[in-house]
Amino acid sequence: NSKMTKARRPIELLAPAKNLECGMAAIDHGADAVYIGADSFGARVSAGNTTDSIAELCRYAHVFGAKVYVTVNTIIFENELAKADRLIGELVKIGVDAILVQDMAVLELIKKYGNDVPELHASTQTDNRNTEKVKWLHSVGFKRVVLARELSLEEIKHIHAAAPDVELEAFVHGALCVSYSGACYASLHCFNRSANLLQAIGQKPVLSRLLQCLLVKAFLSLQGHSCVLQQNFLFVFIIVQESESDGRLFLFPI
Repeated sequence: NSKMTKARRPIELLAPAKNLECGMAAIDHGADAVYIGADSFGARVSAGNTTDSIAELCRYAHVFGAKVYVTVNTIIFENELAKADRLIGELVKIGVDAILVQDMAVLELIKKYGNDVPELHASTQTDNRNTEKVKWLHSVGFKRVVLARELSLEEIKHIHAAAPDVELEAFVHGALCVSYSGACYASLHCFNRSANLLQAIGQKPVLSRLLQCLLVKAFLSLQGHSCVLQQNFLFVFIIVQESESDGRLFLFPI
């Protein structure tokens, strides 16, 4: 049948791992993959881990067929290239399954390690909100694109329809920012802390989320509600059902 649909890609459950213990626990409880930060160049380096710990997590995960992704998703300055290169070399050596990237310099740094290298995933920090961006990232070597959190389900469907060969990752649980993923400079302006730079000292600025929480509290107070939750559940069940129907790859990072 010429109209037979392509085999559907499996949905992957991806969980965050603050450290080795959290990563092992996530795998024990059914995660297909975990993402973790090294001790530098991650947007959450306060939860940074040594490459020895990441190597141990890889060994544990691979026994159960699970995968380990490492965040190298801050902007890399010229004077940081050598340090970033050393980290990438170590991650290649220990056998991580993928590296989450924001700075395109990583594409050049990883080339010298040949073809047997981790997959490259475009971090949400690269602000992936449209089809053109997704297609371009795929064309330069990214296997997977982590979509901006603020996209609607309809927008995600549109991107998938236009770029069906690109693996898409979408957050379905976690805090939402009121700005654009990877393109918010409010915290840098107010506190000199940037989510995109190593100088963030590992703590993602929360100004936008704090503002959002205050606005939600104010609104609910006016409506007479006493129970207040931050907007942090992103249509989990709807996305799972919709993604299963057409074979899109969706993941569950927080």
